Amino acid sequence: GPFNGVLRYHLGLIIPEPKEKCRIRVHDQFNEWDEGKSLIFDDTYEHEVWNDTDGFRVVLFVDFIRPLKFLFSLFNKLMVFTTAYIPAVQEASQNQKKWEKQFYKKK
Repeated sequence: GPFNGVLRYHLGLIIPEPKEKCRIRVHDQFNEWDEGKSLIFDDTYEHEVWNDTDGFRVVLFVDFIRPLKFLFSLFNKLMVFTTAYIPAVQEASQNQKKWEKQFYKKK
């Protein structure tokens, strides 16, 4: 993520077996998802995921503004709003829209 004012929430919905082969690394920590279990992490840490199974992994992602005290929360909300205009964030948004268009074409 572009800055640490946002946290990322993952909720495991469908996790194929063996679950140890469906995992996420956040910085230097490895975790696997469990169905119905949550994981929250700071998106600014480098992270990557693997699904070394033949099954589908379905995880609900929700980004939410980091809770802070009053004055800091106002500044954070301003930063969240302005990061939407950073070229890298706009590019990521366009890539997501292209992927969705291709995904729904196949159905």
